[in-house]
Amino acid sequence: MPLDIVPSVCPHDCPSACALEVERLDGRRIGRVRGASALVHPAVLAQLGLRDGDRLRIGNRRGSVVVHARGFDGLQTRVVIVEGLWPNHAFEEGIGINLLTSAVPGLPRGGAVFHDASVWLSPA
Repeated sequence: MPLDIVPSVCPHDCPSACALEVERLDGRRIGRVRGASALVHPAVLAQLGLRDGDRLRIGNRRGSVVVHARGFDGLQTRVVIVEGLWPNHAFEEGIGINLLTSAVPGLPRGGAVFHDASVWLSPA
């Protein structure tokens, strides 16, 4: 029987509102809870030979991380979204998504650049 995975959010009352994926066992019980997958346009997943739930490596010149892919046709084909602020130990290889971002202030007046990181994708 296929897993019933449903979207949810972290119950803590902080501004980040981390996205979660929850395994629903029945109407009253849940199984595993994990950070939300990387959202990628289904056409891109197909080009990579991947399906929902497959392992995806996302990287750039700073390094790479492994996440699970999920197709979402509400994205442009050159956009990838990895939601949440998960600690390093929550990632398969012990290093988190922030590895892919810079600490250099963004232009024109500084600020965080975590919404604008150029990456490549490959099957993991």
